[in-house]
Amino acid sequence: GFYSPVAIGNVVWHDANNNGLRDGGETPVDGVLVELYRSTQTPGVDAPLATDTTAGGGIYGFDGLTPGDYIVSIPTPPAGFPRSSTVTDTADNREDNDDNGTQATDGARTTSPVINLASGAEPNGTDGDNANGDLTIDFGFFAPVNLGNLVWNDVNNNGQVDPGETGLDGVGVELYTEGQTPGVDSPVATDTTSGGGLYEFTGLNPTNYVVYIPTPPAD
Repeated sequence: GFYSPVAIGNVVWHDANNNGLRDGGETPVDGVLVELYRSTQTPGVDAPLATDTTAGGGIYGFDGLTPGDYIVSIPTPPAGFPRSSTVTDTADNREDNDDNGTQATDGARTTSPVINLASGAEPNGTDGDNANGDLTIDFGFFAPVNLGNLVWNDVNNNGQVDPGETGLDGVGVELYTEGQTPGVDSPVATDTTSGGGLYEFTGLNPTNYVVYIPTPPAD
């Protein structure tokens, strides 16, 4: 009996808008360690079957493999981008340029679903692979973002923080994503101004937000 060896790869990139898709203008990330495991192994516990480091535009790859079930795992996210894309495709569906990594917490190991590799049955894509290679296992990462800042007493009603105008503490502030109805839907997060009228929401996924104050400050 004979068989054709199989291969798996492909790219790690900065998913700037956290939509789980590799959009035009989003940059690949080189220098990321990638590990390959059999599906019967536990990433981070068992010794990996093989390792590679992304290069040449975020590319990694493992070839010469026996047909079977595999897991791709990244032990440490790229520096500066600790969070895996939250829009994740966890199916072994051979779709290219979407995020396939699942991560428990920021900075933690990121792991693909179990991928079955079969000789002659893999997608013929645009990444230079053939029917013996699945080069669609991609990983997107991004940096969480913050939003804030100040509620103040605009004494002269000119819309500017002028010298002598003071921040207002104790004001409740709510955060919503675009598409939610402030005051009706549940807010993503809440804060109360302090330290001179300051508020802040941290660790957010990149998207569009609305800041809402349900009750104006008392006179």
